[in-house]
Amino acid sequence: MPPEKEIRKVQMLGRSSLSVTLPKSWARSIGLTKDDLVEIRILPDQSLKLIPLGRAREEFQEVVVRARPSDDLRSLIMRVISAYLAGRDLITVELGGKSAWARELKSAARSKLVGVEVGAEKGGTLTFQCMRTYSDFPAPRAFSRMSSLAADMVTDATEALLSGDAELAEEIVARDEEVDKFYFLIGRQASAVVSGRLDPEDVGLRWAADALGYRLAAKAVERVGDHASNVAKSALKFKEPLSGLEDMRRLARMGADVLRLATDSLTSLDMIKAGEALSMARGASPLADRILEVIIVSDALRGKKVRLGLTLESLRRVAEYGSDVAEVTMDLLG
Repeated sequence: MPPEKEIRKVQMLGRSSLSVTLPKSWARSIGLTKDDLVEIRILPDQSLKLIPLGRAREEFQEVVVRARPSDDLRSLIMRVISAYLAGRDLITVELGGKSAWARELKSAARSKLVGVEVGAEKGGTLTFQCMRTYSDFPAPRAFSRMSSLAADMVTDATEALLSGDAELAEEIVARDEEVDKFYFLIGRQASAVVSGRLDPEDVGLRWAADALGYRLAAKAVERVGDHASNVAKSALKFKEPLSGLEDMRRLARMGADVLRLATDSLTSLDMIKAGEALSMARGASPLADRILEVIIVSDALRGKKVRLGLTLESLRRVAEYGSDVAEVTMDLLG
């Protein structure tokens, strides 16, 4: 539904002040009366935003998710996540004849989503309550934490691969859920800012365009987590140390360093650091090509070459996704 528009004439009030009357229907709908205070904000495009002070701008956003006959547990969990990303405050799940899923659904919500608690549970119905404030996790802090987790996953997964450390590899696969939690949180924040339910400063940003940039950057880091998890799964597949591939550690460190520098460039809005991250990332592909040549000619790696090639591609892409974050910085500053 498109927003309502009205055209009002600017009038002179006194000798030097300009005034515009407010739409009566709008003032009445929010209970605005004489002597109430409003805050006027000048936005980057020089438009104005009018905010009534001391009033809740919006009631709780509620949604009901009903389990369909065609749903499996995974699809139902994804529908709950979609409601979370859309900014719903109360998510009621009606399980119908699938009440046996309640325990798994609660576990998934707690493990995948930040600030979600079970508000009520009765029969085949679950109600999840989502936090509405983000003072503990503004977008820059959430993104920094997410990126740090993903960068450490990359280097640790490579160490597990080369040393044959299955226990470390299993831990890294589990860590991917923590990265996803921050990805969903940043997506929820971005949705709330773009829709006007939150102001950019409520989540530590300058304006709405920043929220979209952080959403794109968070997606890039989420993919880094996925690739690190793939490297760890290769370690679990091989279950033994690999020799002659020391440069894979170097490639992993390079990708992690690109990501860290790009993250710093975004959270500090530093164009120079963004450029440095892009320059550093250019070294990843030539190094990956040299490692691939070693894999191809190695007799010791016979039977592992295809999987190692895919694992190497995952490490190559870490630097590429770090570049994507740096490019977001440049776009926001451009």
